[in-house]
Amino acid sequence: MKKGNIFLSSQSVASMESALEQLGASLTALKNVANNIMPEVLILEGLKPAIEILINNINISGKLTAHLQIDNANEYLTTETQIILYRIVQELLDNVMEHAKASEVWIELSRQSDRFTLIVIDNGKGIDLSQLYIKGNGLAVVKAYATYLNGSIEIHNTSIKGCKVIVEGKCS
Repeated sequence: MKKGNIFLSSQSVASMESALEQLGASLTALKNVANNIMPEVLILEGLKPAIEILINNINISGKLTAHLQIDNANEYLTTETQIILYRIVQELLDNVMEHAKASEVWIELSRQSDRFTLIVIDNGKGIDLSQLYIKGNGLAVVKAYATYLNGSIEIHNTSIKGCKVIVEGKCS
């Protein structure tokens, strides 16, 4: 078989086409990883649309039903704060999906004066409060993010057999 100006055996052509397909799949996977790290919509449109897409993807997956109540965070949060809050929401949702055995999660982001409050509540099995911030725990990362935002984190088991995480910080 002739490929361009080079003659290749049909086996070589098949191998080359297979390699190109694998390369295409690898590029798609890499693009997905990069998008999960820093979704383009977060930079272009802000926190609210980025979280809405995250929630929509979770709902489409069927792993969990996610509910969102968020005001227009783009108006009062710096880009850096929006990125960190996105990471916090992402980490908390990952924890709920991986550990909580929950069927639903509620996310609320609001502002009071110069402070924000992020609340994430699930209806899962609750959390062992003695294991909150051990090394390698996603909640330790969330606590570090909250501290960076001059804020705080509170974690409680709820009356609905789930977990409630409250992150508060400055809007700057």
